[in-house]
Amino acid sequence: MGEPLLKESNAEVNGYSISKQPEIVGGDAENGYIIEFELSKNSGANVKSAEGAVSIPVIVTAKHPTNGKTSKSETEVIVNIDYTPSAKAPVGRPGTPAKPPTKAPVPKKK
Repeated sequence: MGEPLLKESNAEVNGYSISKQPEIVGGDAENGYIIEFELSKNSGANVKSAEGAVSIPVIVTAKHPTNGKTSKSETEVIVNIDYTPSAKAPVGRPGTPAKPPTKAPVPKKK
């Protein structure tokens, strides 16, 4: 039996895009495979968390090792999203690093 292959995906699903291409990270043909990928979404500057679900269509094509016949299976995988960043945002404008406070110059005595 051959090794499973994944095709590159550039799809956008429910406003999320794939930022890391899917890769098989474990599993086998008998028990199933573990596929890892990353989704990203630009939600704007004032969004503090993300909740919801993304439904991803999955199409699997298998080729029989003996007779060469192919079969196709289609399903959907639902990924639940519940994300709140744990780190505090830096002080300053969004998208710029925080700067240390500036000190007023001390006049020299004459």
